[in-house]
Amino acid sequence: MKITAKHMQRSNIVFAFAENSLILPDPAAVFSAYPGEASKGSLYSDNTSTATRIFEFPSQGLMWVFNPSHIRLEDKTFRAPDVSKLGQEMTRVVQSLYPKSFPIARGVNYDIIYRVDSVIPTGSIMSKFLKPETIEDVKDFGWQYTLAKEKGKGTETYFFKNISPIELAVHANFHKNESSLPKSEILQKEFEESYISADRSLDQMSF
Repeated sequence: MKITAKHMQRSNIVFAFAENSLILPDPAAVFSAYPGEASKGSLYSDNTSTATRIFEFPSQGLMWVFNPSHIRLEDKTFRAPDVSKLGQEMTRVVQSLYPKSFPIARGVNYDIIYRVDSVIPTGSIMSKFLKPETIEDVKDFGWQYTLAKEKGKGTETYFFKNISPIELAVHANFHKNESSLPKSEILQKEFEESYISADRSLDQMSF
């Protein structure tokens, strides 16, 4: 089974901090990171019930989500990692907002639609789990697994959903337990390489 097409649906980078260790950023400080035209059309919302502060920058195609334990930067325009540059942007802004705080873990996430060159054998796969009379009623299906990496220092998690006879929707998460703020070039490299590495999840399939 070979990949014939790959389409990005969503991508983000998440920094995890010690529980409730972050103070939500002052809106003025976040907006100052995007001066002039970069903040055109920007939006800000504050959800006190979930202690979440969200900033959207449409002209940059970016959304920031802050809570007391996590910071997430999401690309809203379906760009490939080498174009969106989320890795560089994540380090730049977090370093500016929290110069004395360091994440204890980080992750990069992608939602990707893959098209393959052969029909996915739904009946054959589901026969391992369901009785024959039930298989006929299966409309779609999915599965998930996690791989341990670097002797437990990192993980790769994949969620698959069969969305057509030749298409799979894949959510891929690459997690690293590392207590530091990575340099921008290192995080950007991880972001780009992980997007390519996600293809291995299909290469490793045995059906």
